[in-house]
Amino acid sequence: MITNARFIARRVTRFATGLAIGGMILGAGALLDGQGARMGDAVLRTARHDPASELAMKITAPFTFAAVGDIAITRPIAGINDPRFQSLFSVMRDADMTYANMEGPLEDDKLVNDLKRMGVRIMTTANNHTMDAGVEGMFHTMRVLDDAGITNAGTGKDLDDARRARFAATPKGVVGIVGMYSIDSASSPPESRYTDARPNWPGLNPLRVTPYNIVSAEQMNSSAASTRWVRRSAASAIHSTSPIASRRSATAARMIWRASCRASAPASRRRIS
Repeated sequence: MITNARFIARRVTRFATGLAIGGMILGAGALLDGQGARMGDAVLRTARHDPASELAMKITAPFTFAAVGDIAITRPIAGINDPRFQSLFSVMRDADMTYANMEGPLEDDKLVNDLKRMGVRIMTTANNHTMDAGVEGMFHTMRVLDDAGITNAGTGKDLDDARRARFAATPKGVVGIVGMYSIDSASSPPESRYTDARPNWPGLNPLRVTPYNIVSAEQMNSSAASTRWVRRSAASAIHSTSPIASRRSATAARMIWRASCRASAPASRRRIS
């Protein structure tokens, strides 16, 4: 009888312990669920975005955004005695935000002060001159701009970093910027100096593009009709920037040229090789 009582007591104790542990687990789960910190929730929950709200202009006050082109600065120019330059700099300085493209590495760190005197606040650093001084020059330029308080985007330690948006605050609101360089693989082959950022590889943010020239039948016929023959000979010219692009363009040009000649030449002159 005593043995049975002890056995029952042990069973009751284990059951109570199990309830206590279960209650602790459920309580912890409820607490984590309330805080949105459960791993399952973190994985399964889908962030909902409202594009219209996110893309809506948040700056309501009158705002002047000045954008200039490439700046390849090699000597101080902010104080240059030229009314045309000073008129431009005045517009840049008076704007709420002024953007420029940093066309290549800074050759002299002191020149960043000239950028600030001109009113430049944000810059992109991804372009065909990004790697003129190698990866070291790219990082150095980014560092100098950062130290000067000039927000810059388009290059980084890897692709994610190069793609990352950067932000600059103004009294009227925050301005974001993303930098990229559009690259035509025909004019920028792999062996060129243009270096794309990749996972675990520094460089610029590339925007790969493939150009297509689409010609309708009407446009082809119009082009063919406008071809003029002079003493059974004619010439075509094409301008390109690289051997690869030249070869591809030349092939396309020959095809168009032959089609044009066949369509416009007299029947007796349509043998085109």
